[in-house]
Amino acid sequence: MGRLDNKVAIITGGAMGLGAADSTLFAKEGAKVILTDVASDEGQKIADEIGALGIRVEKPGDFSGALDQALSADQPVIIDVVTDVDAIAPTAIV
Repeated sequence: MGRLDNKVAIITGGAMGLGAADSTLFAKEGAKVILTDVASDEGQKIADEIGALGIRVEKPGDFSGALDQALSADQPVIIDVVTDVDAIAPTAIV
């Protein structure tokens, strides 16, 4: 029995780094994870590994569409956890 059994977690930026670690840990603790990211291949890979719903988000309207998709169940859904760990930083060689 996990500490997050029957909880719903939305993790933005869940494909890599801290977001992937959060997604994996929350799923291991029993949460239903909704993972969103612009990196669709990486995000879907993590989602498949942990049994999460992986949703590609590229433009502002995509996130509300993702929520509609995730929450389209017949029963009301309470979102218990939201983590926002998405970031895009330029890379350069110094």
